[in-house]
Amino acid sequence: MAGTTPGTPGTPRVLRAMNDRAALDLLLEHGTLSRTRIGKLTGLSKPTASQLLARLEAAGLVVAGGTTAGRPGPSAQLYAINARAAFAAGLDVNPGRIRAAVADITGEVVGEFELRTPGRAAEGVVRQVTTALDGAVKEAGITAAEVHRLVIGTPGAFDPATGRLRYASHLPGWHSPTLLAELAAVLPMPFEYENDVNLAAIAEQRLGAARGHDNFVLLWNEAGLGAALVLGGRLHRGFTGGAGEVGFLPVPGTPLVRQVTKANSGGYQELAGVQSVPRIARSLGIDTVEQPYVATASGLLAHAAAHHGDDPRHAALLDRYAERLATGLASVVAVLDPELLVLSGQVNVAGGEPLRERVQSELAELAASRPRLVLGTVDRDPVLRGALESALAATRDEVFDTSRSDHPRRQAPWGPTATPFALFPAAPSSQGDSVMPVRPRRAAIALAATASIALLASACTGSADNGATDDPAAKTTITFWHGWSAPAEVKAIQDNVDRFEKSHPNITVKVVGNINDDKLNQALRAGGSNGPDVVSSFTTANVGKFCASGALADLKPFLEKDKVDLDKTFPKVLQEYTQFEGKRCSLPLLSDAYGLYYNKDAFEAAGITAPPKTWSEFAQVAKKLTKPKGDSYEQLGFMPNYLGYETVLSHYMSQWNHRYFDAQGKSNVAADPAFAEMLTYQKSLVDGLGGFAKLDKYRTTFGDEWGAKHPFHTGQVAMQLDGEWRLNFIKDAKVGFEVGVAPLPVADDEVAEYGKGYLSGTIMGIAPQSRKQNAAWELVKYMTMDTDAVVNFANGIGNVPSTLEALKSPNLKFDARFKTFLDIARHPRSSTSDGAVNGSAYQDTLQDFAQKYEKGQVTDLRKGLGETAAQIDRDIAQAK
Repeated sequence: MAGTTPGTPGTPRVLRAMNDRAALDLLLEHGTLSRTRIGKLTGLSKPTASQLLARLEAAGLVVAGGTTAGRPGPSAQLYAINARAAFAAGLDVNPGRIRAAVADITGEVVGEFELRTPGRAAEGVVRQVTTALDGAVKEAGITAAEVHRLVIGTPGAFDPATGRLRYASHLPGWHSPTLLAELAAVLPMPFEYENDVNLAAIAEQRLGAARGHDNFVLLWNEAGLGAALVLGGRLHRGFTGGAGEVGFLPVPGTPLVRQVTKANSGGYQELAGVQSVPRIARSLGIDTVEQPYVATASGLLAHAAAHHGDDPRHAALLDRYAERLATGLASVVAVLDPELLVLSGQVNVAGGEPLRERVQSELAELAASRPRLVLGTVDRDPVLRGALESALAATRDEVFDTSRSDHPRRQAPWGPTATPFALFPAAPSSQGDSVMPVRPRRAAIALAATASIALLASACTGSADNGATDDPAAKTTITFWHGWSAPAEVKAIQDNVDRFEKSHPNITVKVVGNINDDKLNQALRAGGSNGPDVVSSFTTANVGKFCASGALADLKPFLEKDKVDLDKTFPKVLQEYTQFEGKRCSLPLLSDAYGLYYNKDAFEAAGITAPPKTWSEFAQVAKKLTKPKGDSYEQLGFMPNYLGYETVLSHYMSQWNHRYFDAQGKSNVAADPAFAEMLTYQKSLVDGLGGFAKLDKYRTTFGDEWGAKHPFHTGQVAMQLDGEWRLNFIKDAKVGFEVGVAPLPVADDEVAEYGKGYLSGTIMGIAPQSRKQNAAWELVKYMTMDTDAVVNFANGIGNVPSTLEALKSPNLKFDARFKTFLDIARHPRSSTSDGAVNGSAYQDTLQDFAQKYEKGQVTDLRKGLGETAAQIDRDIAQAK
């Protein structure tokens, strides 16, 4: 055998490996087989089959277990795949959650985990991935190092030329060009990534309706319309990975959508997307339950499928929606001429056979070719199942290859020749198991890694991209604009700046106070040398506008240069409200936590022993504390009106689990029942305490919010929603009763989350036109991240510290009641308002509607919320 390499075809080693793989595939298919049966199915002699099984058993790939019984003759030993020979994992990612699963080599799922990722958080993607994977691994009873391969499914697709995620703007945090390199640095196994709809197609071809088909199209219909294209047995992804993004397809029956990637929509999505189903239903007079679009559409179609025979309205709903689906499919069929179409996704499947029949009938009239149309049959987590199947295919090809001297079972997860991540195809086996391999992405990863290194290098010295061309060690003067105006606050700012200048003797800071957001926006738009270098704002709701418009500079290069770990520096909520859709243009400079102030003397007089924890309890306490006086009040338990001090809609909403926007970035206020629940409760509180007119008349007697005559100070109201700064005002006003502090109540079914609250604060950033950005960064870094600086500033103005270290600093100087606000700031369920490209405009729109509702000017809450959501969506679309 001299001169023959281990991989040469026809050598004994290769032939043995082929026989081994054939036997292993048979065991996967049948579960257990005897030696005789394996011999017959493979054509091997009994001695050869015996040697094969002994070899596989010694390699740890098969195990003997059980014998045949119930027939004449001696029992025969049965063999099965060793399920623990290897493990594979899959992740299904969307904006609201990450589902993870681990399967053993046989394909049995042995561990599952779901990580909720609500809101539009863009930070910590790597941490989210590892947390979800660790949860599934823990349930499986193994370690992450035992997972042979991971496949991650996401909306959109990673562009092989840039390493960036495209076509999925609604998935914040996943668009960084360095994300894949960051994941590779922490994951202890090779990983691959794939579009979620493509993975659903893999699941259908391996396990479901597309088995045996090499040319088919799968139409996915859930939050968005998408397609997977399988041509010649292989996935067709397109040049940028965008093949199958049929939601962008222009179709008749809807206006042209231009700049589709910015709108994150297109003609086919507008015509036949999930949001169109309730519209059709309403036009037919069918009542709809206001839930998230997918749930609403699925419920409507399922009900229509069940009752289309006895209710013409439901038959019409199916007819009209089928026509819309077929309109786009006809274009797909005309171009690809597939042998099979698969309707998949929760919405398509909900329509069942009645919807499928109608789409097939419409296609017969609209398309020249007539492929067979079927419903998908992988009904449980098809994306996750497809990720597992893809990971298993690659794992089996490696683990079952017994010709390799470095057999994976005998090699550490990161062997000496292992690549940091293996984004190469899983080669098709002799049995055709792996027909849709993942395309090689090594060039993309190399490019991403190179870009990361280049970015770090340029950030150190400044670059044209981020404007940081100055030498931070040079003698220079920078200008800092802030919004504080009270003498004590101005002094606290100057004291911190003085400490900064002492530690940075080369940098002089010119401080300009009393700057509001209007002045700030004007200066940032105007640019020029007379503008600020560093700015701060009290309005976290405007961060979306600042980041999206480029009004503030991107801080990512500076954070990377100094290797700042945001997760170890700032609480999660503060990270959320200082970025927008993955772009970090600001950092938190102290924070505000909102809680409940209460008059302990009034509580004692009314026989109330503790502050209320739920809103039901709160209503009872507020009524008990209220003392009417003619057509007014001697004492009001609580001022619930939205025009009351701090009783704005966003502060109320923090105590209900809610989402302002859905996965597509559309307003969720009509679909999320939490908004209707909160508005209904607040209206009942208004009515129960005397009605809007009486309350509003009493409100006009209140003194200034920021002065000594605040209604809580004077005893006019016994409970007040407010921030931590109120403690200083109470002290200065020399209030004549004992004041208690507690978290705000929570929704009755969320009592386990009591202690949470609304968080906001001051943000700090760098003006993009500044020519001294490296020096400006030194000030931003000092003010926002130096523990002593943060603690001293918090002590000076009475706000909550904004870093994790400062929150636990023994140098904080507050009275004991302040701890309540520190606890709210640290509470894992505390929240803030979502960012938007047009800043706080959506909050203003919602607040305007809420005020009309509390006054009784709007009586149909459901309709009003629907109209409000539509207005919010129009405003955001116009701002983009």
